[in-house]
Amino acid sequence: MEMGVSGLFGRYVIVGGVCAVVDVLSFSLLLRAGLPVLSSAVMSFAAATVLNYWLCRRTVFLRGRHIFFPQFIRLVIVSLIGLTLNGAVVSVITDRFDVDPVLAKIIAIAVVLAWNFAGRLLFVFRGNV
Repeated sequence: MEMGVSGLFGRYVIVGGVCAVVDVLSFSLLLRAGLPVLSSAVMSFAAATVLNYWLCRRTVFLRGRHIFFPQFIRLVIVSLIGLTLNGAVVSVITDRFDVDPVLAKIIAIAVVLAWNFAGRLLFVFRGNV
């Protein structure tokens, strides 16, 4: 059964929600361990990104061939841009608006959601929809 973009986005939102929980929880734990905000944001984002890739391959982008290395390289490119956006949002919100870092992280995840989905749909998993 073929699924449209809205169906893929619905599945991606569920996967993204799971990964967002991993991102926020690991971010919070890293902060409590004494790591700086930006370092914690980068590490938690990386962990969530690896989980996101694995879940997307298994539940969202099911059609076509999954050739690991080229997809992984494309994922790294999309993720580095997403990480830059995520880190910038966290930094701006915490520094300029004195918002709690965990709340800033949640806001950053919501802001970067569209980029992450579009990057995976159009670049990482192209041909797998």
